[in-house]
Amino acid sequence: MDMRGHARSGVPTELGLYTQYVGEIALLLDMPRTASVRTLEPTCLLALHKDDFDHLVTEHLYISRGLEQESSRRMSDLRRAIPQA
Repeated sequence: MDMRGHARSGVPTELGLYTQYVGEIALLLDMPRTASVRTLEPTCLLALHKDDFDHLVTEHLYISRGLEQESSRRMSDLRRAIPQA
């Protein structure tokens, strides 16, 4: 599966193959999604409701840390991709 994301900045981002996830920032910060995603081929997606997500990150610290690291990386990449005024 090849996915491409598009944040509010309008900067397209290639998310990669297979084990990617999206929407973690919205779930972590309890805010609207920061991006929309489209796949370039037929894809099977799984949804995780906020209550289940909250349970996972509170019960499994390694999941929470991994999500925080990936979210930070994505936000840094986005900041670098946005032209500075």
